Amino acid sequence: MGNIEPIPSLPKHAGWQTDYRTWLQASQEAAGRPISFLNADIDWQEDKGHWQGRLQQIAAAAHANHFSFGIIYNASFPAGAKSDAEWIDRAAQNFTQIEERVGVGPDKPLFETWAYFPKRGSLTRPDWGRMSWSGNI
Repeated sequence: MGNIEPIPSLPKHAGWQTDYRTWLQASQEAAGRPISFLNADIDWQEDKGHWQGRLQQIAAAAHANHFSFGIIYNASFPAGAKSDAEWIDRAAQNFTQIEERVGVGPDKPLFETWAYFPKRGSLTRPDWGRMSWSGNI
C-alpha cells in the first residue's frame, strides 16, 4: 500500500509535515498495515517552477519514514506535448533536471501520463532514435 502526492501542493501549506504524519497514522490504523511507498506527481508548471525545494522536502519525508520514494516523470498536462516524441523529450528534460540539477534521486523512476501522449506502446518503439532508452527505464 502506498501514497501518491501532488507536488508542490502537499508541502505548500504550513504544518504539512504534522498533518501528513497524522494521516499516515490514521491510514495505518484503518488499513491494518503501514504505507510502504511515496510517489511524487509533479505539476511542472505550477508555482512557476519553484517546486524543486518542495520536492526535496517530500523526498526527505519519505526517507525519514523509511518509504520507497518514487518520482513520476512526464510532460506538463494538458499542453505538455503535441506528439509522442515531444512528450518523451519533455519527460526526459524533467528527469534530467531532477536527477542532475535538483539532486533528488528516486528509489524508483516512474514514467506515467494523464495526457493523450505518449500513445500506448510508443515508449518501446525502435524508431525513437536518441530517446530509445526511455522505454527501458
